[in-house]
Amino acid sequence: TLAVRAGKEGSILIYRMFIIMIFASILFLVSFGVLPLFALISLIAILPAFNVDQMIRSSENWLDLHDRGGKIRIIYLYTGIVLILSIGLF
Repeated sequence: TLAVRAGKEGSILIYRMFIIMIFASILFLVSFGVLPLFALISLIAILPAFNVDQMIRSSENWLDLHDRGGKIRIIYLYTGIVLILSIGLF
């Protein structure tokens, strides 16, 4: 995995870049009219993203992070559902 290859500091940097790209792409797509304004509701997933970032930074045992990987999937779920609804309804 990236965590093993990049180490803790590298993994934190990769995670932050990935999260920034996710939310920046949503903002750009809304600003260029590709997605409706409703899609901005998906930015609520920023809160769990901050929680995951804090969890990664404070973790001493990488196996614990593996067991809590579902928290990142929640971010995907929030953004995915709202984006699908925004495209389907608007």
